Amino acid sequence: MRRHALFLQPGAGAPADAELTRWPDARGSSVDAGIVEQRVPELRWPSTLTPEVVAAAVLPQETMTTAELWRYSVHLSDQAQAAQSYEILFWKKALYPLACLVMMALALPFAYLHARAGSVSLKVFGGIMLGIGFVLLNNLAGHVGLLRNWTPWIAASTPSLLFLMLSLGAFAWLVRYR
Repeated sequence: MRRHALFLQPGAGAPADAELTRWPDARGSSVDAGIVEQRVPELRWPSTLTPEVVAAAVLPQETMTTAELWRYSVHLSDQAQAAQSYEILFWKKALYPLACLVMMALALPFAYLHARAGSVSLKVFGGIMLGIGFVLLNNLAGHVGLLRNWTPWIAASTPSLLFLMLSLGAFAWLVRYR
């Protein structure tokens, strides 16, 4: 059976065709008081949930926008639930422009290599492997950060900063010694 609810206004929801179960109060009820079950066509239910948070709960993490990830991770943190995977994905998406700059910086040392020096195909292959290594480490860092309980922004930014330093170091070496 499929259940559904409507969001009437912020802070209130109305489950349709709800089943209400009332338990006897253990402090002041008689022994004969039993569990009362009743079906109601509509039940107003005060809630702090918003339609966006409910939608985020059913969406796959990868399809969520940066704002949705932030909103849902804050909601999970407020409810004392595990939010680290959403926070890591939020930081990865927030730092995506940095990852694009890192990829451009990785290509920079290869732009200054001379084609006449030979072994161009080896240099292109090395550049491609360096880029693939960056993408793999970037994806792996999120999983390792989740397993090792790292701070989310550190887990998301470490591969980008590491490869940025590597590419800037290679470029500085090329400028200085070639």
